[in-house]
Amino acid sequence: MEAYLSDTPGELHGFPPNKHARDESGDVQKNPKFRSPRLLPVPDSVNARGRIFMGAHFKIAQFAMISPRMHYYDDILRSAKIYIGYIGPHLPSSKTN
Repeated sequence: MEAYLSDTPGELHGFPPNKHARDESGDVQKNPKFRSPRLLPVPDSVNARGRIFMGAHFKIAQFAMISPRMHYYDDILRSAKIYIGYIGPHLPSSKTN
C-alpha cells in the first residue's frame, strides 16, 4: 500500500498522504481498551485466530467526533490481497475518549 500511495501511476486514483496512517500510535497499540476494537476478522489462512490488529487506516473524513476511518490489513506480499476490517466512525483512542 505504501508503494502505491507514494508512487501512484498517473492514470489511477491516488490518496493524499496526510489522509493515510500506516499504523496507530504506540498508546493505541499497547492499551487493550484501544487495541481490542482494532483486532478485526481475517481468514484463518491469514491468522490462525481469525483476527489481526489493523492499525493501518485511511482518514475518510473529518467531522466532529465521527471522523470515519477505514482500517485494513495489507497482505499483498503473502496472498496478494488487502483485507478491509472496518469502515465507520473513529474507533476509541485517547483523543476520542
